[in-house]
Amino acid sequence: MRKQYLPGKVLFILSLGLSYHISFSQDQLAEAPIIISGKIDSLKPNEKGRKTIRVYFPKEAGSASRTIYLNNDGIFSDTLAGPEGKYTISDGNFPYGLYFKPGNEYSIRYEAKGILLGDVQLGGDDVAINRYFITKQQEKTFFDPGEKKSEKEFRQLLGSWKQKELKRTSLFPLPEKIARQERKAIEYEYLFNLFLFTRFTEMRDASFKPSKTTVQELAIDYDNEKDYRTYGYYSSLVYEYYLKQLDSIETATLKKDSAFSLRQNRTRLLAQIIPNKYIRNEIISKVVIYDLKEVKDIETYYRDFTTYYTGDDEKVKDEALDAYLRLTKLKKGVVSPQFTDYINYRGGTNSLKDYLGKFVFIDMWATWCGNCWGEFPYIRRMEEKYKERNIVFLSISLDKDREEWAKTIVEKELPGVQLLAKDNDDVFFKEYAVYGIPRYVLLDPEGKIINYSTPRPSDEEAIEALFKSVGL
Repeated sequence: MRKQYLPGKVLFILSLGLSYHISFSQDQLAEAPIIISGKIDSLKPNEKGRKTIRVYFPKEAGSASRTIYLNNDGIFSDTLAGPEGKYTISDGNFPYGLYFKPGNEYSIRYEAKGILLGDVQLGGDDVAINRYFITKQQEKTFFDPGEKKSEKEFRQLLGSWKQKELKRTSLFPLPEKIARQERKAIEYEYLFNLFLFTRFTEMRDASFKPSKTTVQELAIDYDNEKDYRTYGYYSSLVYEYYLKQLDSIETATLKKDSAFSLRQNRTRLLAQIIPNKYIRNEIISKVVIYDLKEVKDIETYYRDFTTYYTGDDEKVKDEALDAYLRLTKLKKGVVSPQFTDYINYRGGTNSLKDYLGKFVFIDMWATWCGNCWGEFPYIRRMEEKYKERNIVFLSISLDKDREEWAKTIVEKELPGVQLLAKDNDDVFFKEYAVYGIPRYVLLDPEGKIINYSTPRPSDEEAIEALFKSVGL
């Protein structure tokens, strides 16, 4: 049952319910510090060349997080000011939990070599409790709701997993509060995977109807703000639940108005169907950047966003404004933003101006982007189909690991011109408002924008129509 991969087709945005500011009460600051140390081997440096891990605090800490810096050998030692509870550690792979208590000391050592933890050495206090969280991550099961299983088969698979997870909570000496939270987290992960299974199956088979048992299990409160803030799988489930509601609205509306665009109206509709203010603003904040890149009427969409987003997250507002300002400049016929001296897999460097005189189809991708991989076969097919035409297929990777980038090009036999960007914070990506990949752009032979966010290559009919419209 255990699978060592993430589902390739992903509908959801997995939110850990964690934000990036620190806020402590005076009582918490007055407690003895938590002392943590350890060594993480094979940890890759970030874009600034530093080795770091991120520690996310329990809900009681006020949605706090902290960056801890490691030396070149992966060794670290630091203190935390926070409450007793489960903390989440992120080293760039799949995160894992650890239990910390003020005044206690903790140590950990392992090799950061993949999604799941390998051998982990724990020391200091509460080792038995933390062995639970390490074991949980080591035995993590990733479900693929898109697999063609019957509902009975998937429920059996999911049910067995749930029983195993619940049993584990009784095999370790967890504090009662932590045990309760873990059991609830398991229940939400179960429901999340069950929901996604029904969602994928309904998309694949319009005649599918979930069983009465499944319907009853999924008939929960989807407006529980406390659990939304606390449990990552609950927030992901709620997100998917409301997107499904929007799909139902779209289906009904298209019968009356064939020109209706769900994406164009999404912010307004979310404001109408989500009762809880906090959840509503969180979900709007998750879709605004992606919608801005796709809608035809950016002005109206942005006006809706400023009307219906009533949250106080200035970062969300700033990013939406930034994307709006940049995208309103990326009109058809405008000269494209430029890049210079990107590394060419074949040797040397290239700038965008090197391709003047040809149509340019740009693919922005990275080796760690699962959705990008799914488009590779279609890009190869496009290049073969248009190889006699005046067009160059330009793939720009946002990878930091040059070796991984080069290895993927060989293994996947990637076509076209393969370039490695200097930095994914480069002005080229900023001016194109790239907040997610894959992203595709089509330029004319004069270097002017035809479409700043084309359909994906897998949408072959739409791509063919676009190319035909410009004489390709």
